[in-house]
Amino acid sequence: MMDLEMPVLDGVTTIANASAIYPKIKFVVLTIFDDDDKIFSAIKAGACGYILKEESRPVINDMIMNLWQNGAGPISPSIAYKILQMMQHQPSIDTSKKQVALDVFKLSEREKEILTLLSEGLDNKEIGVRIGISPNTVKKHCSNIYTKLHVSSKSQALRIAYTKGFV
Repeated sequence: MMDLEMPVLDGVTTIANASAIYPKIKFVVLTIFDDDDKIFSAIKAGACGYILKEESRPVINDMIMNLWQNGAGPISPSIAYKILQMMQHQPSIDTSKKQVALDVFKLSEREKEILTLLSEGLDNKEIGVRIGISPNTVKKHCSNIYTKLHVSSKSQALRIAYTKGFV
């Protein structure tokens, strides 16, 4: 169970990072927030359910038991209705797994490009030559990538990138 608003790290980022490292864990959001952006961000990050705290304890317990026993993703009825409304009224939705995964981390276009080049095995100097920036600038972009992915090394960043399917 995960709330979306937490003091150190928000729930969406936590779900995205943890589900990349532990793909078998099922993350369920339990929150007061019912705005469209938060709902889709959580689902895109890997949440398998979204329950509002206004649900009664027995209803929440039943939803969790159903997840445990049947694998059914628990979603509050009002959230399910909102999801259906949003899906029906959106002219087109980019369902590209790569785009969805990257959107969660809010990487810039340059950071996405550098992460892709890192996945090809290039070092900072080679990346700099390829895209026309200095190795120090590449290093700074890498630092920003690590911060946004909440990791401390290239190998950890690449593990998340590979697990989420965006490289």
